[in-house]
Amino acid sequence: MLAATLMVMLAAGPKAQLVEVRSVIADLVVDMRYATENNFLKTRLYPESARCLLLDTAAQKLKAVADALKPQGFRLKVYDCYRPLSVQKALWKRFPKPGYVADPKYGSHHNRGALYRLLVVWERLSKRLVHSLLFSFSIATHHS
Repeated sequence: MLAATLMVMLAAGPKAQLVEVRSVIADLVVDMRYATENNFLKTRLYPESARCLLLDTAAQKLKAVADALKPQGFRLKVYDCYRPLSVQKALWKRFPKPGYVADPKYGSHHNRGALYRLLVVWERLSKRLVHSLLFSFSIATHHS
C-alpha cells in the first residue's frame, strides 16, 4: 500500500492538483465521517460541505478499480480523502499512535491527497461488520 501511494505521488509531480473524485467516478459513494460526529473523535472536523478530493493520478487509479468492479456488482465507498494538516493535528492530539494515525510533523498521505479510506460495497455485507472493521484501531486496520 505504501509503495503504491508513493508511486501515485511521484507520478503526480510537484504541481499536481486535487480533483473532486465524484467528477471522475460518478457513482462513488462518499461518506465523509469527519464532516459529522460519527467518527472516533465524536467531533466534526470538516465542514458539512466537505468533498472527497484526491490527486488526479490517485483519482484515475481509483476509477480503474471502480470500472473493474462495477460489472461484478460492486461499487466503491470512501470515508476520508484529502485531509488538511489542521485535522491531522487534531487526530494526533487525541490518538497519538503511529501506524494508526500519522504524526503531523511528518504529515500523512491523506494530507497529500494520495490516500483514502475505502470500502467495496456489496449489498449482502452487514453494515455493522463493515463499520467495526473500518473504524477500529486494531491490527486489522494497521497500515503495515
